[in-house]
Amino acid sequence: MTGKNEPMRLIGGGEIVSILHIINECGIRKPFLVCDASIKFLKIEEILEHVLYVKFDAFSPNPLYEDIINGMDLFLESECDGIIAVGGGSCIDVAKCIKLFSVQDRTVSYLEQVYRHSDIPLIAIPSTAGTGSEETRFAVLYAGGEKVSIEHDCLCPNVVILDHFVLRTLPDYQKKSTGLDALCQCMESIWSVKANAVSEKYAFFGLKLILGAFDEYIQGYEHAAADMMLGANFSGRAINITQTTAAHALSYKITSLYGVSHGHAVALCMGPVLDILMENQDIPLIAQALRKLKEAFRCSEELPDVFKGTVKSMNLTQPVILDGDLDVLTRSVNTQRLQNFPLLLSEDDIRKVYIKIKGDCL
Repeated sequence: MTGKNEPMRLIGGGEIVSILHIINECGIRKPFLVCDASIKFLKIEEILEHVLYVKFDAFSPNPLYEDIINGMDLFLESECDGIIAVGGGSCIDVAKCIKLFSVQDRTVSYLEQVYRHSDIPLIAIPSTAGTGSEETRFAVLYAGGEKVSIEHDCLCPNVVILDHFVLRTLPDYQKKSTGLDALCQCMESIWSVKANAVSEKYAFFGLKLILGAFDEYIQGYEHAAADMMLGANFSGRAINITQTTAAHALSYKITSLYGVSHGHAVALCMGPVLDILMENQDIPLIAQALRKLKEAFRCSEELPDVFKGTVKSMNLTQPVILDGDLDVLTRSVNTQRLQNFPLLLSEDDIRKVYIKIKGDCL
């Protein structure tokens, strides 16, 4: 089921009931439960009824550095010896950072250290089909109003439980947004300059699962939820190798300025990014990636039009981008993630992307 350094994975509806067995297998005597609002719809606390555990849910949807420090302090003060993360990508990121920061030097900012390995067991139970955070060595937090990416191999959870029954209570907007995030992660992974044979296999498999299941997942079909959850998981496996690229780099300020969710913002950026790739098909890496994407989408039309049509069909409420916001958006772009894109984008290129998004949102 797993290879070297990969998590143990339990996949299937109802697998969440395995949590007591997994806690024992991991040698956890007192778990630290990191959870978001989805916990009230699940049976985790009921299953843990006879287990001494500590619960932490005091963090924002875009987790702040201060939130994580508070969680880490509680983890240490409570003398917990393992972490269970139950929730979306942000929740899992919080749990990852608590695991990592708990073994670092407490006299220095946790954002300015060379990180030591943490052996604290981490069990991840995603409650959305989206970020694939349960498969990555990355975590995101916000410090001083800026997005900060944390990276360390020990951030990959030890155990992943994919129980698609947890998706039953998700609101439609969250289903659509998180699904779009997973879809875009697969697409970006295929053209990333860090792509290899393994990441391409993960990304293409995830993409086919997501495209085949998305419509019926929104409609509430259980088999489609299972495919979406697995597809999102494979999107995480892919970007753990390649990282994300331009669509993600361009998306973050849209989320913070207009309050749209992460996956929705990435999808808004993806259309114009595809336009740029279409204009540069003479570059072999780009041509190959576009061929693979057209095969996955099974489209005879131009790929940007097909993708934009897919997003438009979801009837998402679009943000109103003002002319005065264009400079702010342009200056906000995470240049580190742009390094994984197969083209060098100038500031003028980036501004043009936001102008297109503005036009598409009208």
